[in-house]
Amino acid sequence: MEGHDPRTPVTSFVRVSDVAGLIIARHVRSLHPDARVASGNPPHPPRLLPRTGLNRRARAFLVRLRIKCSRTAERLFRLSGSGNPMCVLCPADETIGHILLQCPGYDDHRRRLFGAYSRLGLPHLCLDELLFPRAQHSKLQQARYALMDFFGDADLFTRL
Repeated sequence: MEGHDPRTPVTSFVRVSDVAGLIIARHVRSLHPDARVASGNPPHPPRLLPRTGLNRRARAFLVRLRIKCSRTAERLFRLSGSGNPMCVLCPADETIGHILLQCPGYDDHRRRLFGAYSRLGLPHLCLDELLFPRAQHSKLQQARYALMDFFGDADLFTRL
């Protein structure tokens, strides 16, 4: 047990194999497609959707919106190469961000959604604030209902 003997000199020598795992982990993280993760500052994981208050279909729809896996024209075109990525109401690519924040065809629905978020005291300037609101539980539930009303009133719930 020479290593535990107090007379053994302490060294600061580090072998490459001692830090190889760290070097590889940093490199793999730097290749991540999300810039926040690649920089070493991953976002906090969003709260899980509640098991009560929304039916299974509505929860699945919100999860698809949150993970950017909804059936927008742009995504279907990107995945299959067929169809048209353009919005049916304006000459822009149809994405969830476009539908919720920009498309003039959904202005009335958007005004009601933003009004509901404003009444709840929630910000609504970007897509993340709409899909991942940060508030107490009762306000979150109302925000989810307002978001579902937006897609239901705009006849997008079944299509997306």
